[in-house]
Amino acid sequence: MSLRRGGWHGAVRAGAAVMLMLGAVACSDRADVSAPEVPVLSAAQPGVLGVVDGEVDANGKVTFTPAGVPGVRLAPGVNASVYGTQGVDVLLYATPTVITTAGRNTTWTFNVGIQNYLPYPIGANQGGLAPFDTLGLYVAIVNGPTPITGSCIVPSQCPVTFNASGTGIFTAANQPYVYWHDLLTAHGGLKDTTTDRLPFTFEASKSVTGFRFTMIVGAAWPPPQQTVWSVYYNAATDSEPDSHGKPPWKRTFMAFPGGSTGAETWGSQAFTLSGSRGQNIYLYRSDSLAAAAPAVIEANMQVSKNGKSQGQPEVVFGLADNARKLAMVGLSHNSVGFVTFAPSFLPTWGFISNSLHVPADPISPHTYRLQKFGTDSVVLYVDGVHALATTYASLPTAPLLLPVTSTAIFGTGSISGKANSDWFHVTYTIGALTVGPMAP
Repeated sequence: MSLRRGGWHGAVRAGAAVMLMLGAVACSDRADVSAPEVPVLSAAQPGVLGVVDGEVDANGKVTFTPAGVPGVRLAPGVNASVYGTQGVDVLLYATPTVITTAGRNTTWTFNVGIQNYLPYPIGANQGGLAPFDTLGLYVAIVNGPTPITGSCIVPSQCPVTFNASGTGIFTAANQPYVYWHDLLTAHGGLKDTTTDRLPFTFEASKSVTGFRFTMIVGAAWPPPQQTVWSVYYNAATDSEPDSHGKPPWKRTFMAFPGGSTGAETWGSQAFTLSGSRGQNIYLYRSDSLAAAAPAVIEANMQVSKNGKSQGQPEVVFGLADNARKLAMVGLSHNSVGFVTFAPSFLPTWGFISNSLHVPADPISPHTYRLQKFGTDSVVLYVDGVHALATTYASLPTAPLLLPVTSTAIFGTGSISGKANSDWFHVTYTIGALTVGPMAP
């Protein structure tokens, strides 16, 4: 799987910088889910909404307190002055605990809600009550749960487990999280509290009567409080992005006379989009991307060997900004290049005539990274190697058949016999980039 996922990963900073990305609901029939890979924060980086210590006592009483109180050791990489404070930036609250005992184990379940204490909205990269897309909120356990009362308080001998929505890298690997697909207004607004209170379930042997854990609370903030946002989809753990992704993608089809819809399937760590002649299927998200903003989208994928594209760019991915400029890469069975859309009886993408096509082997997995440097230029890298570049001014206009608010999109639109594509990860970042425009 590491070979398929390739090199670059979205630079997602916890919470204040974006706990966006992706997993599957806890009740999913998929085995596991994955969150964004988030570097450990330093004191120089912006904070997240809050770090909260949670404790459940022998009577099932749940207490949430600011992290870093005397006697409590924070997880590696967690600094209370960086991440914020319970009751200052954010408020976590819990319903009464339900305690059940079965056999040798005890289970504690309570529902948790989040209230925003910040003077601006959270949960999207756009302000207002109805942004184009919701990025959501995360609570990740970054330390514990650790037993503190009972006849056994040694974690290795009587571990406490947590039933999470998924696991991801926040301050370390494999940290469990719970995800709310929600957005909150500024504190005191019409909706500064999550709509749903989601269940937190812990289990341990009956020798444990109380335990402690530390949580990070994170969400996207709109500008000017935040200027970089990322979304990461990993097929191996997230299954279908439109039904299991965190945050979810949307599925769309382009309506053409005589055409029909393509299909999506998931299996063997790949998400497959397929269609016969005239069929098409696309996944998209609608976070706001200004024309002047830098952005990058990366796809680790392959054109299926069963495809019969005959040189046509039927498999595509890319970005559309709010000026409707379309930075889109197309792949056939033997070529990669920038594409434009040509309306016709069947869905048609065409290689841009003044752009070089990259001789490649798209039927094998590769990592394609498309970088947009504001209104200056667009650069394509294949497996980390500079492949193509074009000016922003030369980019085509996004077709009206695409969702008007789309920002990131990938999919398949068949022209010839059959077009299948396998996607292993898709990630995009809106905001600052470090590589210079047009540079190889």
